[in-house]
Amino acid sequence: MNFAEIIDKLKVNDEYSIQVAKGDYLAINVPVLYGSSAAKFDHANIKAMKREVFEFKHYRKNGSKFYTEKPGFSYLFLVPKENIELNTEKSGYSYVYVIIGGQEYCLSVSGGTSEDGWTDWVFQGCSALVQSSIKKIKPIADAATYDGIIDINSTYIPNEDEQNRFRRLCAYHDTRKKLKKGDKIFLWHCEYKGKKGPFDIIEKPWKKRYFRCADGLYSSVRVKYSQIDWVKTAERNNVNLV
Repeated sequence: MNFAEIIDKLKVNDEYSIQVAKGDYLAINVPVLYGSSAAKFDHANIKAMKREVFEFKHYRKNGSKFYTEKPGFSYLFLVPKENIELNTEKSGYSYVYVIIGGQEYCLSVSGGTSEDGWTDWVFQGCSALVQSSIKKIKPIADAATYDGIIDINSTYIPNEDEQNRFRRLCAYHDTRKKLKKGDKIFLWHCEYKGKKGPFDIIEKPWKKRYFRCADGLYSSVRVKYSQIDWVKTAERNNVNLV
């Protein structure tokens, strides 16, 4: 079914409905990972772009969970509803599947129970899942329009804390593989012998998340990635920061 045919709410079956935001188009955020080919994508129909830190949930073998952070961007596209096809068979429970420009996208939306069972609310500013390939972004960009009007309020502008987190993660991404023996590193959330650096790297173990750094003339100390001030370390070693 075409999104333009949905008047407010579509009752898919007795237990599931989809409610669509009003308007002639739908504002969709497409997140992409920093460092991926998709992060270099440019198109005339990109309405806005936001620097962002994405959190990913992971599960251990014992069932416990943990989270990791990665930097990226969110592209905002205004897609005319007539260019969006709904896949009712795959949609459900806060994930709505659509076809745009021949490419399938899963929209992460709000959902909850109501008198009609479960209802997914496809709101303005809903998000697709994180993408890393330009091939997955170009169809939605080609189907979008730049001429639509949307209120981009302060929530689309990262605050100072978000900007600092983004910069720190990008510095980690761009710096850790470039460091070599003789380079300098700084610590950020702990001190070693009353100082935070600089410390000389004497070894970069293969596939390990730490460096061995000089601790006097005949000894060394292991410094974990999590201890390093990547922004200051990048600046000291002449790595360009975003």
